[in-house]
Amino acid sequence: MPDDRSLSRRVFVMGSLGSALAAGCGAGTTPTGAPTSTSRGAATFTILWPEPKPASRLIPVAAKSITVKMVGPETVQKTVARPPAGTTQTDVTFDSIEVGSYTVTATAYPSASGAGVAQASGTLNLNVVKNQTASDSLTLGTTIKTIELSPNPVNLGVGQERTIVAIPRDQAGTIVLTQSSWSWSSSQTSVCSVSGSSSTAVVKGNSLGTTEITVLETESSLSQTVPLSVVASPTEPALSSWPQSRCKPSNSGQGGGSNNQGQLKWKYKMRAAIYTEPVIQKNGNILTADWSGWVYSFTKNGDLAWEKQILSLQYGPACGLDGTIYLPNGWVYAIDETGSLKWTFSESGFEGAGINVDKNGILYMASSSNLSQKYLVAINPNGTLRWKQPITGSCYGSPAIDSKGNIYVTTYFRDPFGPPINETGLYSFTPDGVLRWSKQITSRHTPVIGIDDTVYVWSVDGLFAAFTPAGALKWTYYYGDGDRSTEFIVTNQNNLIFGYLRKIGSNGAPIWTTDISGPGIAPFDNLYRSSPVCDINENTYLCSNTGMHCVAPDGSIRWVFDSASIHGSRGSMFGRPAIDSDGTIYSHSVNYDYYFCAIS
Repeated sequence: MPDDRSLSRRVFVMGSLGSALAAGCGAGTTPTGAPTSTSRGAATFTILWPEPKPASRLIPVAAKSITVKMVGPETVQKTVARPPAGTTQTDVTFDSIEVGSYTVTATAYPSASGAGVAQASGTLNLNVVKNQTASDSLTLGTTIKTIELSPNPVNLGVGQERTIVAIPRDQAGTIVLTQSSWSWSSSQTSVCSVSGSSSTAVVKGNSLGTTEITVLETESSLSQTVPLSVVASPTEPALSSWPQSRCKPSNSGQGGGSNNQGQLKWKYKMRAAIYTEPVIQKNGNILTADWSGWVYSFTKNGDLAWEKQILSLQYGPACGLDGTIYLPNGWVYAIDETGSLKWTFSESGFEGAGINVDKNGILYMASSSNLSQKYLVAINPNGTLRWKQPITGSCYGSPAIDSKGNIYVTTYFRDPFGPPINETGLYSFTPDGVLRWSKQITSRHTPVIGIDDTVYVWSVDGLFAAFTPAGALKWTYYYGDGDRSTEFIVTNQNNLIFGYLRKIGSNGAPIWTTDISGPGIAPFDNLYRSSPVCDINENTYLCSNTGMHCVAPDGSIRWVFDSASIHGSRGSMFGRPAIDSDGTIYSHSVNYDYYFCAIS
């Protein structure tokens, strides 16, 4: 048998847009069906990695690994992860493979393990020949085939803002992960301006007229355009940047600007602790409430606009299309933007949880107590009952609403003297209150709707489940119950972020885990009553018992805000913050005193 080293082939794997790619060290599979008596050789793949920065057009910026697969007389495969900064080349060698013709495929993925939706791929026909060494190159091309823009078309008024989302999809229609590779433009900036560097942009109407908003995905060079009209009376009234808990009717938990630097902007001493989330009113003021029943409205500069003792809130407030503020406390208390009462809603035997408001101003609320009657109720904007439908169990959050107006609610049923009971716990209703479908999965977490209307649920036993809008199961993944004290959010890339801190992809596969524990930070206690939020560029913000953490889209920590700058000594920040359109974050902190604060 000839010497293996004399039978080799060297291949350079290069980027589709002009130069080389990205990877590191990794494990591979054992050759399948390898013969025992024929000539064998080796194939070495040299992967040339560019700097992982948005200006590079050599490989998807978000790629964390490359999988090289050879199919021929036998099949072999290896995955290599992106190397540390400063390393630009790694070799992938398949030793002792059978001589012959192979088809080689190199594929870039968003995770170091090779999991997730492929971002770029390329194929090469390769011959491993006896006593011959040669060089070839393999070029990767993007897997993005189309870009969708939502909403389409866009309609807004002068001075109003809208969020536009670009959705990159592959041939199968699956969302492809991208990172900081987007460029937005307006054909008439005098009519409408646009700002954004991720797959999400904010447009603002400047004057009456029409324009076109174009987005370019710079790594694939694919673009898409949406028509936009700035009109005197827009058909969809604009809301604030964070009008309710979790920002959107989908409960995504993503919104607001992205230029926060983690510095204290202002603080205000409260009468008592705050256990609910702040929201941003239609007029731009920030609304919050403390445990003693006082409701406060602040200007963006931290001045107190008004305060009134109304009621103690168990769940976060919400703002309607006309600026009405809804305060839930088992029933609904509606006030105007000055704090004056408009109406109250109650239903005999019913005690509700959190509320959600759809694009028509309809409120939705589900039962919160095992002692109350179990319903999902719909409330008209004038405070009258629209409809109610029976459900099983208690709701611990607010319903979610998809792009078609369908409502989703999760419930949890527990015998006081026994374990959880496997009752129906996920419901989908039409806007008219007709039951569409239901599932036997119990959850204490609010359901979340993805950009493609995928329904995400986190069950009481730690199981993540994703359903299509029609109720078909897409995938499940078990993550244990250690993070169940936190809620989860979904980004415009359909990535899920939860815990302290984890990120998984649209298929349920892990992307990264970032440990925010450290001196004075208990890994579990630091997240009690805390849940992450995310800005338009997918930076994640999470409160802890020492302050607030900002985590970049790749899982690295951007900054840590120390709550000692509020109290003089370190205090605890908890709950879910709100993010303004300029990136300012509003939250609260407690030590031996209580503060509401703005961080910018």
